[in-house]
Amino acid sequence: MVGGEKLRFHGIYQHDVRDCGVACLATICEYYGLKAPLSYIRDLEKVNMNGSSIYGICEAAKILGLDAEAYQGSMALLITRGCKDGNYL
Repeated sequence: MVGGEKLRFHGIYQHDVRDCGVACLATICEYYGLKAPLSYIRDLEKVNMNGSSIYGICEAAKILGLDAEAYQGSMALLITRGCKDGNYL
């Protein structure tokens, strides 16, 4: 919720178990009006039989013109640290 009103957006579904990072980044792209086919994002992320790496997701996001950073920590730290503008991811 932002300012008491629900944000609505269309999530992109993953095609298989390896597409979690691809679908996540595609959803973010769509939210910001960027047109990026799943196949293109998959190539940018260098998805392999194990899926995406957080490094691959961040690098793909940067190529697409998005700011992306990754941090390592526990879920407890994430919850206690708070978030920027209501966004954890």
